Amino acid sequence: MDNPYQTKERTFPYVLLGINDVSRDSYKNSYQYIIKFKIDIFSDYEGEKEILEMEQDIFNHIEKLYDNEFVTYVRESGFRIMDDKSTGVTRKHAVLYYIIYSTGGLVDEQADETN
Repeated sequence: MDNPYQTKERTFPYVLLGINDVSRDSYKNSYQYIIKFKIDIFSDYEGEKEILEMEQDIFNHIEKLYDNEFVTYVRESGFRIMDDKSTGVTRKHAVLYYIIYSTGGLVDEQADETN
């Protein structure tokens, strides 16, 4: 889910996905995007086991991003678990950060028109 206000009733664990930051570079005939992706996990499990298992599962599936030919590098750049008492009940809140690098060649539109 990428909209925390979409529903008032949540099933736990609850995961919130979002883009934290994007920067783009353009080089001669190529580009690079650096996408900083944030994942919030909210758990009402008594300990941290559920979040740790979810983090490991996400990390194990990160290879799937390389199925996109333009994704050149993926890195988990941060992971922390905190107590969340904002709802009156102590829950665990984890924040994971990933950096995704996407690079490729720019299409020469004039060359495409002549071909």
